[in-house]
Amino acid sequence: MPFKSSPIGFNSFGVGSYAPSQAGVYGLFRHGQWVYIGQSSNIKDSLVEYLRSSVNPCMENEAPTHFVCELVLEGEQERSQREKFLISELKPKCNAVDSDQ
Repeated sequence: MPFKSSPIGFNSFGVGSYAPSQAGVYGLFRHGQWVYIGQSSNIKDSLVEYLRSSVNPCMENEAPTHFVCELVLEGEQERSQREKFLISELKPKCNAVDSDQ
């Protein structure tokens, strides 16, 4: 796995208990298939937002079951570079239709 963390259930408990409130990149997947890769100044807040609303219709259809994340504290440019690298390497289905990339 290209992330430096173990998979955690993508649900209220998993996100609330284990997602850091710090900057970094995160990946959502289901059955070994990457659904979405993102970056944020607060990983927990971003994941909670995905759980609460249908921000991305593709993600709603794909229904990710797990997430992984890693801290990238050096700054937004470094987070964006890491996110772009992971997207190009993992080719998550929903990043292609995410207009906020």
